[in-house]
Amino acid sequence: MSHSDLFLAAVEFLLAEEGGHVDDARDPGGETKFGISKRSFPNLDIGDLSRDDAIAIYHREFWTKLQGDRLPPALAVSVFDTAVNMGVGTSIKLLQRSLALADDGVLGRKTMARAATADTTLIDEFLARRLKRYTELPTFAIYGLGWTRRVLRCHRFALSTHGETDVHQHR
Repeated sequence: MSHSDLFLAAVEFLLAEEGGHVDDARDPGGETKFGISKRSFPNLDIGDLSRDDAIAIYHREFWTKLQGDRLPPALAVSVFDTAVNMGVGTSIKLLQRSLALADDGVLGRKTMARAATADTTLIDEFLARRLKRYTELPTFAIYGLGWTRRVLRCHRFALSTHGETDVHQHR
């Protein structure tokens, strides 16, 4: 399967953030590899997961569900990274709150229409809401500094994609 340039750039950023095989007893996700967690994919042999399989999962379970190729590039990578770290539903709800819409967790016509006009102010708002959500988690004391650094790197990466128009060719 062929993937868009934007997805490939976003997944490379993500894989660099997620790292390799980890089994941290303090992490509610449990065993993870390439950011794919045993908690989210209980029937998957995480230890044997290949990089290509992880990319396929990211495309199928995250990018496609978020309609990444239909979103403005900077928003697509921000929403994607958030979904991987917090869940697709949470990412969509944060997006909807950032757009001043009801947060039903569904990427419907209204959400997509408003998202299409995304600018850097929306990216700032969305990622600020992501940071606030982290502070509400019981594991913030353990992982908060790392999550904050990741959001800052995601922000820089997202803004670096802001001027790209490749995504609009896929509509």
